[in-house]
Amino acid sequence: MSESIGNALEGTVDRACFILRGLGFIYNYVWTGSSVVVEHYHFVEARAKPDFAIELITGRDIEAECKNLGFRKKDYVKNGGSEFWLQDYTWVQDNIIRKDWTKGVTKLLITTSLRLFTTEATRLLLKFFGSNIVQTGKQIAGTQKDLEMMILELDDQFKTLEP
Repeated sequence: MSESIGNALEGTVDRACFILRGLGFIYNYVWTGSSVVVEHYHFVEARAKPDFAIELITGRDIEAECKNLGFRKKDYVKNGGSEFWLQDYTWVQDNIIRKDWTKGVTKLLITTSLRLFTTEATRLLLKFFGSNIVQTGKQIAGTQKDLEMMILELDDQFKTLEP
């Protein structure tokens, strides 16, 4: 994934949090910054902390991780397999679960779709995040429409968070 695609989702979440703070839903938030990438778009290493630390006006603390994955079709599909390239259990462990999550803080995943993960990886995500997962349905490009959707999705998610 290129840095600009990764940052499109993070930038959209950043702008949505800014607006939600102005509307009185978020007390404060911090975006930890952009992805570290090198030639051919391979990650040097996943950043240690989740992408966002958010404090709601209710006092609830949230850490959010963004994964702006694309629906990349395979050239061939094995019988019963997915038509898309999927992220597996190891990738989820390395790029999401093993981040330096703060104990006792609500965890939130913002991603394209759980359909882009293998069954084992999806089980791991559901065990780790519970229902605290926002699925955008498409790769975010940072448009005004993306921002409006993210404001609504985050507002909705903040009202129904699991501990």
